[in-house]
Amino acid sequence: MNVSELTVEGKIKEIISSIAVCDITHVNNESNLIRDLGMDSTDILDLLFSLEEEFPNLWEKDLGYLGILNEIYPGGSISQMTVGPIINYVQRNVGVE
Repeated sequence: MNVSELTVEGKIKEIISSIAVCDITHVNNESNLIRDLGMDSTDILDLLFSLEEEFPNLWEKDLGYLGILNEIYPGGSISQMTVGPIINYVQRNVGVE
């Protein structure tokens, strides 16, 4: 699947703003999912499900969702999660132009 970086970034920000119930203008690469956008652990799982639905075959390995979170944020905790690494991970794994 070849998609542009802007398409991937925009779609991810749209998904996050929908889950966080916030205006998309509040979602930027430095936004902390919990502190800045008010998401909780259930919202983060919902985000992973939504990404999987939007970008089929994104998770090629059978890691489980905790393993996927560790791939996106190596050694990080949920409280440190920001939008940028999610965008970077998806772009690397869906083949952007």
